[in-house]
Amino acid sequence: MTEQGLKRLLEALSEDNERAAELYLHIQNKLIRYFSWNHCPHPEELSDEVVDRFARRLEAGEQVDKPISYILGIARRVLLETK
Repeated sequence: MTEQGLKRLLEALSEDNERAAELYLHIQNKLIRYFSWNHCPHPEELSDEVVDRFARRLEAGEQVDKPISYILGIARRVLLETK
């Protein structure tokens, strides 16, 4: 993930930098559990992949109203790709 991608990702999560960082960590943990529950190998790597894809889409200019729902949609796709 690029620095610009991380910046846009955090801005999409919250205008408050501290809250955005908290949400980022919360989402990472949720994604790791999601992939673990679905018996995926390397859940941490898959979680990173989901966040990276989201950041790339934001960098490309995509507008996202509900970032957490959007991230969960990406996670479902990544899960399907690993099965």
